[in-house]
Amino acid sequence: MTKINEFGLYKNIISRRNIIGLKSGPYDDQTQGWWLPFYDEKRNLHLVDTYHINVFSNRNNEFLKNFIEENIKKKDNSWIINKSNFDYYYGGSIKVSEAIMPYFECVCDLRDFEISNVKPDDYLEQDVVTNVQLYFEHGYPHGVTLLRKGAKKDINRVARNYMYNLLDNADHWAIYDSEIDKLTEYRVDALIDKDLSDEIYITINYLKKIQELSNLKKQAREQYLQEIRKIRRSNQ
Repeated sequence: MTKINEFGLYKNIISRRNIIGLKSGPYDDQTQGWWLPFYDEKRNLHLVDTYHINVFSNRNNEFLKNFIEENIKKKDNSWIINKSNFDYYYGGSIKVSEAIMPYFECVCDLRDFEISNVKPDDYLEQDVVTNVQLYFEHGYPHGVTLLRKGAKKDINRVARNYMYNLLDNADHWAIYDSEIDKLTEYRVDALIDKDLSDEIYITINYLKKIQELSNLKKQAREQYLQEIRKIRRSNQ
């Protein structure tokens, strides 16, 4: 029996033109790389390239909700399957069989995920899927982020991202005591990896030196301006 997750989000792992049974060619750019399974009138599953799925309104993320509900009921979506082929020069769907499954990989079960605006880098890789295009959408060319329901931020990723952000800004903006204090709080958190804790410790010392240099620069500039003003006043 063909194994496919009817609620799965799929990606093709080979070029479309090498997928047997799919009309394609060397100039085929009618794809987003994402595929969704839909049932036909005989309850056969077909994988449809999301580039070939048109959605004119997705208020409150209704498309994802409807997709799950309809596949639970094994609803006939032949019109999506047929439209994906007949309305485009290149093929947009292919019937699921044992022969085609090696061409695809299941990225996630959409029942376990929801569309989110979180910062993906703060979560574990298995809890987030980025740049997902569930359908053809001009307004979101880079897709959306899917977050596993109930997923929590990974403290190590959060701390590392915060640290890198401070380092990126260190040469251009002032480093405040409150920012270093927050980094110190991350360092002593019980869930922080030892290697990261050591790295944060070194970073804190570095940032403090940057802070000292910044203060010296500020003091030197103030002294310079005072002396310049003094000279100018004496010449008046």
